[in-house]
Amino acid sequence: MTLPFMEDDELVFYASGQPMTVSLTALSKIPFLEALMAGRVNTVKNESGNPIIDRDPMLVHAVVSYATSGNPFHLFAKLPPSSSAKEMLAELDFFLVEPPTVRAANDASFKHELKDVKDEYTRTCKGGPIERTHRANRHAARNAAAELAVGLELGKYEDSVITRNHLYNNILFILSHPRTFGPRLRHHIWELASSHLSFTDNQINRLRSWLEEWEDSDHETDGSDRSESTELLSFDSDES
Repeated sequence: MTLPFMEDDELVFYASGQPMTVSLTALSKIPFLEALMAGRVNTVKNESGNPIIDRDPMLVHAVVSYATSGNPFHLFAKLPPSSSAKEMLAELDFFLVEPPTVRAANDASFKHELKDVKDEYTRTCKGGPIERTHRANRHAARNAAAELAVGLELGKYEDSVITRNHLYNNILFILSHPRTFGPRLRHHIWELASSHLSFTDNQINRLRSWLEEWEDSDHETDGSDRSESTELLSFDSDES
């Protein structure tokens, strides 16, 4: 039997008046919507029988994108400065979706993923062609940066000088690579760092200088991955 709010094997619901769709295969990753489809959640419906929930459509879309892809970057890719990481995580909680796992600030795999943002090239012989020997994984770097943002908001990092130094270096790296991490993720990383961490005045000024240097160029862009080096791929080329 086809339920009135199902169309072409997708759940159709409305978030504050905006239609949203989620495939049946994705529902198991979003427990609240799975319960909604099963009729275990009492909610208002429109004249077509589609459920209506009073949630911010932008935040809902981010939750669905993250839950279905497993990529933490989707939580912050379109999160405007007027919203916060706290609101984003509250939305995850509402939909009963677990936040990303947060690794230690000095975890070797985390640091490798975060900083793998540049391709490497070499010339095999004098006068020969230049060949790429390593293709950077900027997709993983953005996910690692979003993981750091979640860790800061959830208070996952121990309060020690060593940890703060690791966090400072990681945050400095993110802010100083605008073409990879984009304006919105960098904005939220800065907001979290300045409100959750105790850096020295010199450290704060250095972080702020990187943010301010790129504010004008960031204003009208979504962080297109035009280069820190001319070889960087387009921002959306490796997103799923």
